[in-house]
Amino acid sequence: MKLFSEFSSIKATDLHHLRIIMYPKYCPIHQRVIQIYEQLNIPLPEIVEIDYSESTIAMISKSDFVTILPKSLAINKVTQNINTLTMKPLDDNFIRHVSVFSHSEEILHLVHDLL
Repeated sequence: MKLFSEFSSIKATDLHHLRIIMYPKYCPIHQRVIQIYEQLNIPLPEIVEIDYSESTIAMISKSDFVTILPKSLAINKVTQNINTLTMKPLDDNFIRHVSVFSHSEEILHLVHDLL
């Protein structure tokens, strides 16, 4: 069973009618979702905040809610619950940018060089 199709993705406009469970607004993904909807000038879908990932997964598996997770976590949860969960990638608008930071430039340069 495929976890998701490589040839299709979900756009922000596809989510407007869904009920979404997310971590609270301190979560970078939650912040990015809000930013995307503001940039597109469209209303946010209904978002319910839950601060614990296992509670989120339990709610998703037993309701019509959906959630947005980092790909690695989503794959982990779907493969553990292959008969009850499924996933699909979001389009490029949802891609996060990350930064490397450190308490010393030496470590920062080492990490940067390894990436």
